[in-house]
Amino acid sequence: MTAQEALDYFVRRKEQFGLSDKIQQAETLAILALEKQIPRVAKTQTINRGIDQTGEYQIESYYICPCCKEVVGDYELQEIYRCCPNCGQALKDEEIKDD
Repeated sequence: MTAQEALDYFVRRKEQFGLSDKIQQAETLAILALEKQIPRVAKTQTINRGIDQTGEYQIESYYICPCCKEVVGDYELQEIYRCCPNCGQALKDEEIKDD
């Protein structure tokens, strides 16, 4: 069973009536944990720091976590974490999206 299949199961099961509050809370936590394990595509963020003393533009580009907006990689070096160090979201290192 994959993480996506398990997530789909818990989402369907949570919609059922008659589950106790504790079971619903446990399944909600399981859903949140499984969602973090399914890799999501990081976004790019470009920051223009203006012109420095030499007259050059200071532009920095980073990969950003789609969940918590934490920096998760360097765009220029094409390096990205496998998981966000802040929230734990699994990240795809391919198909990077621009905002």
